[in-house]
Amino acid sequence: MEPYDTDLTIIDGEVIRSFYWGDAVQDIAVSKDGIWCRCRCSYFDEGVFGEGISTEGLVLFDNTGSPTFQYHSHLPDAPSIADCYAICRGKNMTLWLYPYTDFELIQVNPEKNPFIVHQTP
Repeated sequence: MEPYDTDLTIIDGEVIRSFYWGDAVQDIAVSKDGIWCRCRCSYFDEGVFGEGISTEGLVLFDNTGSPTFQYHSHLPDAPSIADCYAICRGKNMTLWLYPYTDFELIQVNPEKNPFIVHQTP
């Protein structure tokens, strides 16, 4: 088992849960449905090009820290994520992301496992 690297706290700072998110966490987006964690490769040996959960590029964790959606595993036909410049929560469980290298705007819905690619100018 990996060492814990994340603490989930309540407003007064009390730690209610600890879990492992992986290497090179860049951004998080939190909702009542879970915690989106975007991992990126900052160096050749970290994140997406490393080992473990970070290689997914984008992961949705439930509030216990268990991964419920893993981008590369659940969407094998989706554009690859080598790095990601932005994420933004949409309606319900939808997430928007802007990944490197193709710079397409991608909408992901983990409940239905579809993705929609929007070309950018």
